Amino acid sequence: VTAGLTPLTANTQYYVWVRSVCSATDTSAWSTLATFTTLCGSVIAPATYNVESATATTNSTIGDCWSSTPSGTTTSYRWNVVGSGGSTPSSSTGPSGPHSGSKYFYTEASNGSTGAEATLTSPLIDASALTLPSLGFYYHMYGSTMGNLYIEVSNGTTWATVDSIIGQQQTSATDPWLQKSIVLTGYTGTIQVRFRAIRGSNFYGDMSIDDISVVETPTCFSPT
Repeated sequence: VTAGLTPLTANTQYYVWVRSVCSATDTSAWSTLATFTTLCGSVIAPATYNVESATATTNSTIGDCWSSTPSGTTTSYRWNVVGSGGSTPSSSTGPSGPHSGSKYFYTEASNGSTGAEATLTSPLIDASALTLPSLGFYYHMYGSTMGNLYIEVSNGTTWATVDSIIGQQQTSATDPWLQKSIVLTGYTGTIQVRFRAIRGSNFYGDMSIDDISVVETPTCFSPT
């Protein structure tokens, strides 16, 4: 028997008990408890994700309908979430704090080998309301053996690299975060964003991102 249950909230765990009702005076006992979690819904653009609702993690267990590869590990090069408002765990790399709030994504370069890859993938983003979508985010890439960051977008069929940031971009943990804006020409409807990080030759390579947005492309960009 299939039963429709609506409306349900996306990305939410539900608890279910079932019993048979054969008549007003003839009912079965309740079944044992069953649970299920609904799928993630699309984020409706324009939207900004500031990482503040994410759970801090050191083993790349990424929530809020974001996902990472590899995940559930403390021995691989990976994406984590800083939750204390401070720096990454390693010295001489990473920012002194987030761009805003108290949380941000970062790659843990203390693990993994040269050239190791880690991806961080957004939820589905419905950009139908935007005439010309623009992807924006803030980044901090301080560290003498900083790797490379490739920004990719999917239209639901294939992933394409739309920009990249190569090597160290700041020379101190206290240097300000930089902003990146990428016009997503040709992308409409539902899209997905992926940050693909490549590890450098040593642990001085904790790249960080914060305040990720998909919005209408401005008619006049601020200088950088």
